[in-house]
Amino acid sequence: MNATLESYDDIPYQGVPLPESRPDHLAVIGHLLGLDGPDPATARVLELGCAAGENLLPLAWYRPGGTYLGLDLSREQVAHGQRLIDRLGLANATLRHADIMQVDARWGTFDYIIVHGVWSWVPEAVRTQILALCQTCLAPNGIAYISYNTLPGWRLRGMVRDMLLYHVRDETAPRQRLQRARELIALLAEAPGEGALGEALQRELRYLTGVADSYLYHEYLESENRPVLFTDFIAAAGQHGLRYLADAELHTMFASDLTGPVAGWLQGVSEQIEQEQYLDFLRHRFFRRSLLVHDDRRPDYEIDLQRLWPLTAHGLWWPDGGQVGNDDQPQIWRNEAGEAITVADPLVKAALGRLTQAAPAGLRVDRLYAEALEANGASDTEGLRAAFLEALFNLFATQAVSLVLTPIAPRSEASGAAVSLARSQAELGFAAAASPWHVGVRLDPFSAGLLGCLSGDAPEPSRLAQQLLAQWRDGRLDLPLGPGDDADRLVVANVERLLQLFARHGLF
Repeated sequence: MNATLESYDDIPYQGVPLPESRPDHLAVIGHLLGLDGPDPATARVLELGCAAGENLLPLAWYRPGGTYLGLDLSREQVAHGQRLIDRLGLANATLRHADIMQVDARWGTFDYIIVHGVWSWVPEAVRTQILALCQTCLAPNGIAYISYNTLPGWRLRGMVRDMLLYHVRDETAPRQRLQRARELIALLAEAPGEGALGEALQRELRYLTGVADSYLYHEYLESENRPVLFTDFIAAAGQHGLRYLADAELHTMFASDLTGPVAGWLQGVSEQIEQEQYLDFLRHRFFRRSLLVHDDRRPDYEIDLQRLWPLTAHGLWWPDGGQVGNDDQPQIWRNEAGEAITVADPLVKAALGRLTQAAPAGLRVDRLYAEALEANGASDTEGLRAAFLEALFNLFATQAVSLVLTPIAPRSEASGAAVSLARSQAELGFAAAASPWHVGVRLDPFSAGLLGCLSGDAPEPSRLAQQLLAQWRDGRLDLPLGPGDDADRLVVANVERLLQLFARHGLF
């Protein structure tokens, strides 16, 4: 444990906001499965293994009516998160340097418990304690989120871990272990991959060449990393009076993407847990985010899509070519990450266009449907309603669209009274700035520098560009200049692009 503490202090985990873990998302899943849960706007939230609060503190910022407590063993990371709390004057959030084994009923009850990146990476006694405190400290109608590595899909990554642990066996200092591991990855990545297993291993090694130091070290070089079968995790939870609700990635629960004999066979597996275990086998799944509730709760997996109407939707998608199609021809839409979806339904196309126009705010689903009808000159029918709700549910299940029970608005601030969350995260060296919808906007030196130049006034791109150019000329800002690049033109273009990005995500 002392070695683990040293490694997290020396190589702090580079956390980011986790949209699938936020109470708003968990509450919607419960709502769709027929379980009324605590209101995320006023919830009491506990995160175990919170690092510097990269996931927890934005939740507290955008939901000021809730109460948020984070625990972590790393004193350095807790201190880093505390600097953000102090900078923001965040009165509803607390980070504690503490051991999970210290938590018991005296800490009170929590509406939502978040345990990301902990369960597989701690000794058996701590895993047992996590489930025990979920039984003890989770509110009667609360939801717990626990992530973990799964078998058999993680075995490929386990092969890489075995190689790296052997290679660094004589090193004790975290930084030296990390350097040695990277040397071996670079060497193995050059070797020819033979057969399907060899090719898969080469893909994994190439992927690892570009990951953050913190991920590589804590996933592959820590003493503990024990993946489990999904059914074994659920059985362990059951021993503590906990029941499986759903996966935070809702689409992974269903076999709708499978066809042929396999799909037919799975239809005969009526038990939800058993079916999902076989889906893990078929998809070679190596990581899960399971949601747990108390055993007396009974989710309804026959989802009534009428429950979507009062929810608020949010999404950012643009059609190829720039024009929203008004026919039933398939059209490619892309998000800012370059991911693509194909949409044929003209109502859904219109809805995606309206959500993007409304960003960073969201739109109630009933209003979104009405505006999509109006955009297409269509009349409301039962068939159109059913098709629209089914399409919207699929977009939510695949995380293309976010849904919340109560609207989230960008947090307003009195001029000079507080520093915005995004600017504070940039100035304190956080890896990402969090949007109201808990989406992390990655920060490089340039984007962090731009956020540092923003004030409460309306941004003026030319003035901001000049400030950044002055920082570059003084050696305070690094620009990724290539041969023949014009610094002035590059800075102006990036300022304009980033201001649009920040505005869409509600960062200022």
